[in-house]
Amino acid sequence: MLNIQQVDEKIGFNEAPSMIEALTDNNQRLNGKLENALGKIEVYVKEIRVLVDVLDKTKHVVIVAMISNLATTIEAVVNASTQAIHNACSASAVKRKRNES
Repeated sequence: MLNIQQVDEKIGFNEAPSMIEALTDNNQRLNGKLENALGKIEVYVKEIRVLVDVLDKTKHVVIVAMISNLATTIEAVVNASTQAIHNACSASAVKRKRNES
């Protein structure tokens, strides 16, 4: 590891302050970019949470709609079957009455 004297000897004593200033400026610029990136990540995380919540609610609505449609379909099938059985029984009763007469 270099000590201060070795740095001064390598870059020259007069150049050290300007190098430090340049490195400080670069560090501040990079810190700004990092803060900006972290802010974007926080926004993306919040957006993802909102989207997951919306998807969960949408899934629930779709499931409820499917169950409702299924119940309506079952009810229609039961009604049609009941009507068909009633019609068949009525027709059979009419035939028996004709045969008895």
